[in-house]
Amino acid sequence: LKSTSTGAPIGCMAIQTVNGARDSRLVVKIGSINNSGVSGGQGGNISGGLFSNDVLRVRCRWSELELTLNDTQLDIDKRKKNHKFKAESTHHTPISQPKDDAKFNDVQVKAAQICFHRFTVDFQRIFKDKAQLSNGSANSLLFHERSQFAMIIHQIRATDCHPETKSPVVFQSSPKTSFLELCIRTRGPLNADLVKVDLFDLKLANSNGVSHPIVLDTSEDFIWRMFDIVDRVRKSTAKLAGGDIKLDWDEGKDSFTLDIMEVPKRGHDDLDEDGTYHPPRSDRLYDVKSASVSPFKVLVSFKRQPQLSRYQLATKFQGATLMNYITINLKFTVDDAELLLSGYHGNNIKGPSDGLLEIIKTYYLDQLKKKILTLVMATRLK
Repeated sequence: LKSTSTGAPIGCMAIQTVNGARDSRLVVKIGSINNSGVSGGQGGNISGGLFSNDVLRVRCRWSELELTLNDTQLDIDKRKKNHKFKAESTHHTPISQPKDDAKFNDVQVKAAQICFHRFTVDFQRIFKDKAQLSNGSANSLLFHERSQFAMIIHQIRATDCHPETKSPVVFQSSPKTSFLELCIRTRGPLNADLVKVDLFDLKLANSNGVSHPIVLDTSEDFIWRMFDIVDRVRKSTAKLAGGDIKLDWDEGKDSFTLDIMEVPKRGHDDLDEDGTYHPPRSDRLYDVKSASVSPFKVLVSFKRQPQLSRYQLATKFQGATLMNYITINLKFTVDDAELLLSGYHGNNIKGPSDGLLEIIKTYYLDQLKKKILTLVMATRLK
């Protein structure tokens, strides 16, 4: 925003356009006027808070970070029959079979495990002594604050801990280079309506322009087991998230009574009781000057063994026989399909945080569609 009389900047304001719903196609959201980043301002271009004027450097390092997903809902009879665990590897601790059924019901069986080797997270913030103008003009906005977030994962390994699995290592990175190197540099306050991002750089198993393979080896059985666990967790949490607890004092019983009330669902554009319109909420806006993702290579192996209980027979339409054969009887194996995906680079991207992620996701989905021939050539029917 500039003064109409002098032409000097008096502040800045973020404007965002998002999709509406029933009553509007587009909703234009206008942020508050921020005059803190203007030359001559009173130092308001610094993020507020307890450490608003401090130079920060925070670094966390883990030599190894291990996360284990336990499953306590496996079929009891099947577990009694197949729960004579074998020593899988030095990385997995076998669980002994309990003696009685009561103890058996309390056993937590490892479903999956993910391990990060040499995991580092770093955040630092500094303040420039002399303001550096963005375009050398006296009317430019000054940003003294600089921040950098970095994350490095040297190696990662995801393991299928089921005792009958034939592919215990589901996901593994190459030991020759770091699996992930992420660097984000910002200029100006992080709590502004429009955050200036000078650099977004993501490297995936890439060192000096050389892509090292990322191994993905799984099966349909593992995917179904993960879906089952996620579905059970979703249903369990929905009971808590969809209700509200209300406490009322009962004078007759001289105690509190607890009632669980269902929380009404509201649409993104619903009107409240006073008739006030609530537009769709959106995240903070980002102005990304440069965003890049390195090329990376994935070796894909997949084994399909259909489970009859997962599929229903299709009837009463043309091609039902072929559909039933594909879903129920078709067995195939993909052996070491090499997918080499090129890198992404973009400049001057503005929008919410999910906007940049959507652009990158669309870019790589288009590349995966072009790699279908590679997957077909590596497929072996049974």
